[in-house]
Amino acid sequence: MVAVSQLNAEGLYNSLTSLLKKHDLPIDNIRGQGYDGCATMSGSYSGLQSRVKQTVPSAYFVHCYAHRLNLVIMDVCSQNIFCRNFFGVVQNLYSFIECSTKRHGLFQQVVRSSNNCGSSKSHSLYSLSTTRWSSRADNCMVLKNILPAIMKTLKRVETETTFDVRTAGDAVALSKAIDFEFCLCLQIMHELLHLCNVLSQSLQAEHMNISAASSQIKSLICEVEELRSVSAFDKQWHDAEILAESIN
Repeated sequence: MVAVSQLNAEGLYNSLTSLLKKHDLPIDNIRGQGYDGCATMSGSYSGLQSRVKQTVPSAYFVHCYAHRLNLVIMDVCSQNIFCRNFFGVVQNLYSFIECSTKRHGLFQQVVRSSNNCGSSKSHSLYSLSTTRWSSRADNCMVLKNILPAIMKTLKRVETETTFDVRTAGDAVALSKAIDFEFCLCLQIMHELLHLCNVLSQSLQAEHMNISAASSQIKSLICEVEELRSVSAFDKQWHDAEILAESIN
């Protein structure tokens, strides 16, 4: 981990060459580069990878496959209207509860009064990352545990006169959005994103190699295909029914 003073391509290149020189590592020995897809890193003409390749022609650039996995998940979820709408509701829930001290306090009060109360941190929603889609598995896991408390909070906002008309209206809309379809999407996305997140973290491991990465990717494909089986979907449907009953 190296702190850099400039985050543009030139600054990153200077930091890289200085680090290599400090450790007496010839830059000519570089044989590959792996970054995400932002222009600063992967730009064809003035990005970091281009500057390195101008110095070392053999330093071929390969797009980070852990980041590619996130891009695939993002594209797939964005094109599926059920997933898109589901995550839209999840983000609105975060904004509604966590972006207001009053509503957050009410939610924490509801959580503390529940029988399965744990630490407040484990019962807090997180804002959804627009790039690290696989990390949304954590949000789905938390959401499954706190969904009944969220519904109770929304009902309190609807009925208590201390909240204004607009806030009460938003609570009504969110309550109606959390239906069986929402619960089913939550079950499916939790399992799917958990598998993808495990692979994403593994691909970024320090000692990962091509053979192990290929094996784990094939394993993920098999596990995803298994999720599409009738028996797996029946279980997800059944679990969604139980979850939907718990919030009514």
